[in-house]
Amino acid sequence: RVPCVLVVDDDPSICDAVTSILRDERYIVASASNGREALELMRNGFKPAALLLDLWMPDLDGPATIAEMKADPALASVPIVLITAAGDAEIKAHAHRADGVMKKPLDLYELLDVVEEIVAGARIW
Repeated sequence: RVPCVLVVDDDPSICDAVTSILRDERYIVASASNGREALELMRNGFKPAALLLDLWMPDLDGPATIAEMKADPALASVPIVLITAAGDAEIKAHAHRADGVMKKPLDLYELLDVVEEIVAGARIW
């Protein structure tokens, strides 16, 4: 079964670029512009093996999205990688709730390695 990845970022150019790269690597990819959209997608049946989540977004940001996911037994085990341009202090404040952190601008090879590693260890729903 082909693994699914959910990309969540309020910057359309980042969403489009990451989605395109991952699709080229044969992942099934969905994207959302904020945490609320991401939660809706997952609660309506999209089950990602990895979630790439921007830290700061309007409507429902990364920390609030993680809190809702951890409180929902159906979503609590989805691996989360924060993607952010935030400074190190901000990252440290939120990284403990995620499975990984990547700094923007994203490095293509690092992105693919991180997703592959997470998906290899993730349970495919």
